[in-house]
Amino acid sequence: MNKKYINIIFSSIIGLGLSLIIGLWFFGYSVFDVNHPAFLFLSYGFFGSLFFALQNYGTKTELYLSFPFVLIIQMAIMGSSTPDSYYLRDFLLITSLFLSVYLFTLINNKVIGEQKSIVYRALVFSVLYSFSNALFGGLLFVIQSGNFTPELSIMIFYAQFAFLIGFAISFGFNIYRYLLIKKFTGE
Repeated sequence: MNKKYINIIFSSIIGLGLSLIIGLWFFGYSVFDVNHPAFLFLSYGFFGSLFFALQNYGTKTELYLSFPFVLIIQMAIMGSSTPDSYYLRDFLLITSLFLSVYLFTLINNKVIGEQKSIVYRALVFSVLYSFSNALFGGLLFVIQSGNFTPELSIMIFYAQFAFLIGFAISFGFNIYRYLLIKKFTGE
């Protein structure tokens, strides 16, 4: 198997695994219940890890094609009995995740660099993703309610989930990358 695809698969699995561990720690087995908000630790943990992996090991075309592919998978997981509002939620929140990974990679390459610790980079991504998710969650509230002042509690809810999921997927990706670099360079 091509080394590129091995990197994509393993870094995605590690990020998903850490997201599941954190989700199980805070929410128990609710992470496996499609109707519970904690299910985002499973689905977004995988999607975010995949976005990170494709951003760093795949081509731009693969990264951009993954976005509609992920949306289709999420909608298939949710099923036909899901309220239409969940489709809008998932579209906005997956967009938030995709943009956060994309922007973080730009920031990491130009500003942060590899000299910062894995935990530092994971925290930076978590804050970026939390902010983005709070904004998109607020936008979702405005669209669905018609009220132009989103409730702070809803924005905080989206930010908290994003912080935990973001930390897990970023930490997992950076751990994999660190182990990979250490293995091949002997550092």
